[in-house]
Amino acid sequence: MRSNISSRGFVPQIFKGVTIALLITLVSVLIFAFILSAFDLTDKVIMPINQIIKTVSILVGVILSVREGKFSLKGGL
Repeated sequence: MRSNISSRGFVPQIFKGVTIALLITLVSVLIFAFILSAFDLTDKVIMPINQIIKTVSILVGVILSVREGKFSLKGGL
Protein backbone atom coordinates (compact mmCIF):
# COMPACT_ATOMS: atom_id res chain seq x y z
CA MET A 1 0.00 0.00 0.00
CA ARG A 2 2.81 2.39 0.85
CA SER A 3 4.46 1.89 -2.55
CA ASN A 4 1.40 3.28 -4.38
CA ILE A 5 1.73 6.65 -2.64
CA SER A 6 5.41 7.32 -3.03
CA SER A 7 7.12 10.65 -2.62
CA ARG A 8 8.46 10.29 -6.15
CA GLY A 9 5.12 10.50 -7.97
CA PHE A 10 1.73 10.93 -6.39
CA VAL A 11 2.24 13.57 -3.72
CA PRO A 12 4.51 15.90 -5.73
CA GLN A 13 2.06 15.92 -8.63
CA ILE A 14 -0.78 16.96 -6.34
CA PHE A 15 1.43 19.57 -4.66
CA LYS A 16 2.41 20.92 -8.08
CA GLY A 17 -1.24 21.23 -9.13
CA VAL A 18 -2.24 22.98 -5.90
CA THR A 19 0.72 25.36 -6.12
CA ILE A 20 -0.01 26.28 -9.73
CA ALA A 21 -3.71 26.80 -8.97
CA LEU A 22 -2.79 29.06 -6.06
CA LEU A 23 -0.38 31.10 -8.19
CA ILE A 24 -2.91 31.48 -11.00
CA THR A 25 -5.52 32.63 -8.48
CA LEU A 26 -3.21 35.17 -6.85
CA VAL A 27 -2.02 36.66 -10.15
CA SER A 28 -5.54 36.77 -11.60
CA VAL A 29 -7.01 38.44 -8.51
CA LEU A 30 -4.18 40.98 -8.52
CA ILE A 31 -4.80 41.81 -12.19
CA PHE A 32 -8.53 42.04 -11.53
CA ALA A 33 -7.87 44.38 -8.59
CA PHE A 34 -5.92 46.71 -10.88
CA ILE A 35 -8.79 46.62 -13.37
CA LEU A 36 -11.24 47.44 -10.57
CA SER A 37 -9.15 50.43 -9.51
CA ALA A 38 -9.14 51.74 -13.08
CA PHE A 39 -12.85 51.23 -13.82
CA ASP A 40 -15.97 51.63 -11.76
CA LEU A 41 -17.52 48.16 -11.82
CA THR A 42 -20.60 47.06 -9.90
CA ASP A 43 -20.96 44.10 -7.56
CA LYS A 44 -22.92 42.29 -10.25
CA VAL A 45 -19.72 42.12 -12.31
CA ILE A 46 -17.21 41.49 -9.53
CA MET A 47 -18.75 38.35 -8.06
CA PRO A 48 -19.07 36.35 -11.32
CA ILE A 49 -15.54 37.30 -12.43
CA ASN A 50 -14.22 36.22 -9.04
CA GLN A 51 -15.96 32.84 -9.38
CA ILE A 52 -14.63 32.40 -12.92
CA ILE A 53 -11.07 33.13 -11.74
CA LYS A 54 -11.35 30.53 -8.98
CA THR A 55 -12.97 27.91 -11.22
CA VAL A 56 -10.37 28.27 -13.97
CA SER A 57 -7.53 28.13 -11.43
CA ILE A 58 -8.87 24.94 -9.86
CA LEU A 59 -9.47 23.38 -13.27
CA VAL A 60 -5.92 24.13 -14.43
CA GLY A 61 -4.48 22.80 -11.17
CA VAL A 62 -6.46 19.56 -11.43
CA ILE A 63 -5.53 19.06 -15.08
CA LEU A 64 -1.83 19.53 -14.31
CA SER A 65 -2.08 17.28 -11.28
CA VAL A 66 -3.81 14.36 -13.04
CA ARG A 67 -1.99 14.34 -16.36
CA GLU A 68 -0.40 11.01 -15.51
CA GLY A 69 -2.03 7.98 -13.95
CA LYS A 70 -4.83 7.58 -11.39
CA PHE A 71 -7.09 10.38 -12.60
CA SER A 72 -10.05 9.81 -10.31
CA LEU A 73 -7.97 9.49 -7.15
CA LYS A 74 -5.82 12.57 -7.70
CA GLY A 75 -8.66 14.65 -9.15
CA GLY A 76 -10.78 13.98 -6.12
CA LEU A 77 -8.10 15.24 -3.77
